Amino acid sequence: MTRHHRFGPLLAVLLVMGVTPAALAQPTFGAEPRPLTPAQGQLVTEEVEVAVDLPRQLGPDGPFVRQVSFFNEFFDPRTETEQRFFVGFDDIGVAIGESPRCDLFPGGCVVDGVWHFTWQPFEDSPTGPQALGLEVFICPQPDSPFPECEVLRIDSFFDVFVDLTPPFVEIVEPAPDTVIDIGDEVALVVEADPIGAPALVAWTFQPVSFLGGKGLPLKDQHVEGADLSGDNDDDGRTGDSSCAPTAAASSLAWFAMDNAEDFGGLLPAGDTMAAQMKALTDRIGELAGTDDDGTSVEGLKKAIEDYLEENDLDDDFEVELDEDPSLAEISTEFGRGQDVLLGVYGEGFAHRVAVENVTRLEDGSTVVNIMDPWSGLVESITVGPDGQAQYDPPWTEATDPVDVVLDRMIHVSPTADADEVAIPSGDRAFGGVPGSSITWDTTGVAPGEYLVRATATDADGTPFTATTRVTLAGDTPTPSDAVVRLSGTGRELTAVQVAGDSYADGAASAAVLARADAFPDALAGTPLAAEVDGPLLLTGSTALSSVTADELERAVPSGATVYLLGGEAALSADVADAVEALGYTVRRLGGASRTETAAVIAEEGLDSPDTVLLTTGDNFPDALGAGVAAAAVDGAVLLTAGTTVPPATQAYLDGMPGATVFAIGGPAAGAAPDATPIVGASRFETAVMVAEAFFSAPTVAGLATGADFPDALAGGAHIARLGGPILLTDGSSFSAAVEAYLEGVAATTSRVYVYGGVGVVSDDVADAAVTAIGG
Repeated sequence: MTRHHRFGPLLAVLLVMGVTPAALAQPTFGAEPRPLTPAQGQLVTEEVEVAVDLPRQLGPDGPFVRQVSFFNEFFDPRTETEQRFFVGFDDIGVAIGESPRCDLFPGGCVVDGVWHFTWQPFEDSPTGPQALGLEVFICPQPDSPFPECEVLRIDSFFDVFVDLTPPFVEIVEPAPDTVIDIGDEVALVVEADPIGAPALVAWTFQPVSFLGGKGLPLKDQHVEGADLSGDNDDDGRTGDSSCAPTAAASSLAWFAMDNAEDFGGLLPAGDTMAAQMKALTDRIGELAGTDDDGTSVEGLKKAIEDYLEENDLDDDFEVELDEDPSLAEISTEFGRGQDVLLGVYGEGFAHRVAVENVTRLEDGSTVVNIMDPWSGLVESITVGPDGQAQYDPPWTEATDPVDVVLDRMIHVSPTADADEVAIPSGDRAFGGVPGSSITWDTTGVAPGEYLVRATATDADGTPFTATTRVTLAGDTPTPSDAVVRLSGTGRELTAVQVAGDSYADGAASAAVLARADAFPDALAGTPLAAEVDGPLLLTGSTALSSVTADELERAVPSGATVYLLGGEAALSADVADAVEALGYTVRRLGGASRTETAAVIAEEGLDSPDTVLLTTGDNFPDALGAGVAAAAVDGAVLLTAGTTVPPATQAYLDGMPGATVFAIGGPAAGAAPDATPIVGASRFETAVMVAEAFFSAPTVAGLATGADFPDALAGGAHIARLGGPILLTDGSSFSAAVEAYLEGVAATTSRVYVYGGVGVVSDDVADAAVTAIGG
């Protein structure tokens, strides 16, 4: 059975080839040693013969090998430390140029500069995987003491390692890539052998295309928590220290909205959702003792517990505090369907947020998407492969993220008695381990790829997980001629799928590249993509995504221009270099802030059009619809800073005294009272009003989630090319305003394009859209 270990990739980072200092008076090795066998990347599971080429300068007088040490090295996930066990140690004392002396080291010889020896994995390793290590002590004389010797160290043969890890969690059935017919009952079998007696095993099922997160209510602490704390930054808004109760209220409301039958009691009485959220936030804040100095983490935990007890739900939930969570623990708790409230600490600030999603990127970094109460939006924290976390706080215009620490995690989870009905992200069941088995009834489950995850917890409470992918096959419930869903496994692949529907091989004239995990610099990119006749693609901030690189090479001819949106803090120099290496001309359009970037795109990318659509740069929904509309009228999107006009935007408008200016959304209308306002009561209604103003009789329409930006951003460039508007929707319910608009244009509209998978726009919503246009 294949053994899996969640720290395998980290080991390859920790174990790197050593470099030998040139410290000896006598001749030393003339080149770096290199492994010959096993081959790089080969998985070794038992005793193996190893050959190492040790290049040297020959000479009868040395240098001499004084000592050789072989060791096994591995990473212990329990202590998160590197461990080493020596497995060979001998005094050879033979000049490298002399005849082989196999008797001095069993299994080892010096033959033509290649050492051969037999390596036996260290069987008593508590966790593994292991890497082979080698140290050679090279000395001027055969009897030189160690201080005079040079140490040549080969820390590993790169990826050649043995994995002796016990199967903490091993999914036996279904096997990866199993295809299951919808309506079948599937046996799910897991073996688990954590350290100590395993306490439980949990199963979750998540659509592979699910990237928009849970769908946490987006709540602004300056609105929902205005009664709790003062105006610490003197900007006229109270609630500056209400982040903790606002984040907690958003998380509890998520449980209530997604499972009203069981947890509807989490929301207080109120005529509107806003009123209920306000009352919930205020009550959590009262119980936590929130004031102008904020909220203590212990006070917040107790407040949540007290609130659950007040509403007779204390037996249905568990509230836990982790003082120093690792990224793996944060990811695991989110993956188990729990609410995660996280502390974000940087220089000069301490903030509390709610985790919306955790996503691993191809470059080895991890993006923790959060509902940030300060902005009331989904923001992104990036944790690099080195474990360093960075965040661009929404209360500053700085373009460079700052170093932060993720700390003091509170997670709220339904108890085992309630779990069968409590987890909105998927089914969940418990059983004994090893050999735990449950049945998954796929009746009514939407077709598509699913990630099946099993989680076992050892006696100390440490979770270990394993995953497998399955495909649910069945008829898509929406008619293919009236609706087209463009989605992939994640936001980058969704953008690739969207681009593939727009452009045949080599048919694009250019391309626009934006950061995948943060929206600010991308907000003004849609009209640029339309202008240059190219797709809008997404990538990681520090490395060019391989799927995006492949799509560039497929759709865009060599030598064409690829526009990068934002400065190097948004898309690094490495990204630009990678694009150039593919044979493209890179043109970066970026300023010192998101508002300056939008102005640069308008001036340099769009040749300063005199039709301007203003929208706030503090949020993304209004800009999504505005970008498509700007493309339709050959205009540009410029950004406000909430209800104020920043200098870069004002300078552009001053240079266009006769410009036609529209203000999209309430903040922009407040910033520019002389502009033509297009303002709805919600993000969904604002998008509809933009569609009504700029698209009276479209033949197509686009539909994307209003909870996150990537799908609508790539989809906006697609639908703009087809001459239709983009509409926003809740992931699971259809806005009455969107329905009314589609019914009003049904005479001309024959198709709706849905951007993103069923995890962000459900088939029920897609069905409703098709019904609205009479499809």
